[in-house]
Amino acid sequence: MKPFFLSAVLLCLALFSNAQKQGAFLTENDLKGKVKKVNVFLYTDRDSETDTSRAPFITILEFDQKGNLTKETRPGNKIISYKIDYRNNSDNTITGKKHDSDGDLIGGITFRYDSLGSLIEIRRENSMAGPPRQTFKNDDKGFCTEIDNFVDDEVIGSKTLITYGENGLKKSRKTYGVKGEIMDSESFDYDSLKNIVEYRQYFPNGYLSEKQLFSDRNRDQNDNWQLRIITRASHTHDYLFELHYVIVKRRIEYY
Repeated sequence: MKPFFLSAVLLCLALFSNAQKQGAFLTENDLKGKVKKVNVFLYTDRDSETDTSRAPFITILEFDQKGNLTKETRPGNKIISYKIDYRNNSDNTITGKKHDSDGDLIGGITFRYDSLGSLIEIRRENSMAGPPRQTFKNDDKGFCTEIDNFVDDEVIGSKTLITYGENGLKKSRKTYGVKGEIMDSESFDYDSLKNIVEYRQYFPNGYLSEKQLFSDRNRDQNDNWQLRIITRASHTHDYLFELHYVIVKRRIEYY
């Protein structure tokens, strides 16, 4: 199973999702309007859906007036602080430079897009989370259907296959090892308004390992949610049942 913090972040925060279309970061991550800045507060492993007594993980995102992500900042808290400055380049790439609290360069990331604006490659350096290189294959509608995850610049360590429903939203993700063995499996459900309502993750043997139920509340004038409650039910490898809550708060500023 994925570490819980990574699993929760990937699902409930806009900032950790890679835009599959160039310039579409806001719309692909459930943010509407002329967003200038988003402050995200993530409370993990809580005993109730109102428990905000312990300090949250905080991430600050800044955008230009075209909706491009320009800066990601993680203030010092439970995990090391950092800042990533993003630059949109004329050669269909977006580059990010990651600096620590002392201003030292500690990592980098490059997103490469094709002539239609679809993501085709990500390269990561040093402390950036994720495989050092990923390549993306897209169908004729521009949906990403296959990802090769590299362990170094040339060697593929795993392959991820993605399917979509009739609503055009992601339905499932399955990751396979180099010998074809299944490593990870996930599925997604949405309501009639295309909001995610349920996420499931499975052990390689097919048994359910985790289920997350989503409830979005306190929508603002642009219909952006400001509070998301995730009820997380997980099973250990001994198939013991655990129940926790994740609380996500967003404070959004507009141009």
